[in-house]
Amino acid sequence: MQELKVPEVSREFIELFRAARQHLQHVGGDTLDWLRTDFNFPFRDHLSFRLGNRLFFMLVASAEEDIESPGSLEALEELAAEANGIACLLLMTRSEDGQFKPLGQGYSLFALDFDTPIEPERLVTEELVVISDWELQRCATQAMMMHLEKYDLPILASEVDPQGAPAIWFRSADGHPNWIVIRGLRFPHRDAPMPAGWAEKVKFMAEKVPNSKGFFGMVTIASPNDSFDPQATEHRYPLYRGQQYPMKVVGLKGLEPL
Repeated sequence: MQELKVPEVSREFIELFRAARQHLQHVGGDTLDWLRTDFNFPFRDHLSFRLGNRLFFMLVASAEEDIESPGSLEALEELAAEANGIACLLLMTRSEDGQFKPLGQGYSLFALDFDTPIEPERLVTEELVVISDWELQRCATQAMMMHLEKYDLPILASEVDPQGAPAIWFRSADGHPNWIVIRGLRFPHRDAPMPAGWAEKVKFMAEKVPNSKGFFGMVTIASPNDSFDPQATEHRYPLYRGQQYPMKVVGLKGLEPL
């Protein structure tokens, strides 16, 4: 059976990552809305969270630069730009007893120059921020994963990608890895055309991962002030950052039903 290949990381980095996650949880507590805490490929960011109306995306790294960290500053910057967020570094060092601890005070976050401190609380404002397309895709991806889990289809990997790459890999009932390209839609939109070059994408992915099948999934997301009125045809309420959004899987297209 064909398996997805993921890059290997060192045990030391995993320990570094876990210590960094625990540090942020200790400092931020219940004020943090976590966007990413899982240790799964791909690694555009290692950890990310929302605080108020701001999003923070970070790579975790050793201040001594003696542990290799997966990912790149360029990919992190690209992600933060897509999501209208802030790219930063969480630098960790070793204490005398060999345990990892943060370098610096508070959140211990730094700008990508490795020197300028970033203090998340000082960047939060009362401004209402409309969610980015990346945030829309994240919500849609979460909704689709919940949809698959209802049918006991295990998730193998997931990534938020508004550009149309496979966002979810899952194991089908026959044991093969399948994938879904997801399109998040802002209510009242309920349908979207198949992505350009769909046939070529399916062929390419089938050659890359034999026996895999591809699907195109659509999820519509509404403001809490909307009620998914089937007669609605016009945009009424913006989707603001930090809200709880009603979401519906409104379409799943492919070669055959799941």
